[in-house]
Amino acid sequence: MIEKYCSTNDFDNSYRLCLGLKPFSNDWFDKCAEIKLLAVSQIKNDGSKIKEIRTFFNTLESDGINLKTVHTENICCLWDDLSCAQIQLAHTLPYAECVVALNDFISYVETHCEKTKSNGTLKGVKTELAALHKKEGYKYEQESKYLEATNVYDALYGIADTRTKSWCKIRSLICLIKQNKNVDEDDVRKSLSYVGFAKEKKDLSYRYGIWLIKHCGAKTASRFVNDFLSNENELVDFCHNSYIKEAEKTLADLNRKISRLKTREASLEEAQNLADNLSSYDHQISTYLPDVHDKIESLRRLITSYILSKCFEEENYELAMKLLNESGKNWYEDNIFFRNVAIVCLGMAETDKINR
Repeated sequence: MIEKYCSTNDFDNSYRLCLGLKPFSNDWFDKCAEIKLLAVSQIKNDGSKIKEIRTFFNTLESDGINLKTVHTENICCLWDDLSCAQIQLAHTLPYAECVVALNDFISYVETHCEKTKSNGTLKGVKTELAALHKKEGYKYEQESKYLEATNVYDALYGIADTRTKSWCKIRSLICLIKQNKNVDEDDVRKSLSYVGFAKEKKDLSYRYGIWLIKHCGAKTASRFVNDFLSNENELVDFCHNSYIKEAEKTLADLNRKISRLKTREASLEEAQNLADNLSSYDHQISTYLPDVHDKIESLRRLITSYILSKCFEEENYELAMKLLNESGKNWYEDNIFFRNVAIVCLGMAETDKINR
């Protein structure tokens, strides 16, 4: 009788008779699932199809059937039909409502579906949800709504596989840079180490290189540009030229301080600081400007002589003696050095500061 009713598409009577098998058969529910599968195939409206299948699943659970332990072919096919209908119906909704509908279905599957089947079903639904998030995120970026785009990518990150999580991280960093917000270089370098995503990584590296130059200067940006943008000749040249300009600026500062020595305007403290930092000046300048190293080194004698003369003027004989001792010269080998030692000793003697 059940088969006869099915052959004429009288699924209501087929289903009613099948329910009558409960006292006599342990697999009555699978026969009901077979009939329900045939009935659902005749339904064109996705909403009606979803209602029909969910109502059937609720009936089974009310009759003591634990769906989380059932993996028959008919039940699995019903899950496939339900998943397909849920996805198609969700795509007719606005983005926010679509996300809610798919997330609700994910929860439903996790609660009611047998694990082996649920894994495949959830993978399909999450793939659709991921595609939806990506599309919406791109749309927000095109509209310059970067905060909204980042929120979408964060939502996608929460459901994504490892590879898609990496993609989300890259796009979120791009959005932050587009907003001119501070981005940690370690995060950028880590994202650029991911396998794949060549287009996104190229976009990220270029934008971050520009951001570094703008906000941190060429000196900070140079290492990143050389590591990730060595083919971008304009950026490489810009960083190098910026170093040259910085070196020229440092050279101008050094020349200004030397001029103060020559006009005897510099204090003893200024001259000492200049002597202490002359090697640093040399490194910052000689690395980028040619033929200046020897000239800078030749300034040491001038600076030392100025410091000694200031020591004599200010009767700071202890400092003068310290400098003479540190020079490593012998008094009997250099007449000028001998004269300076004599002046210091005389000054210390006259001010009661000489000792044995």
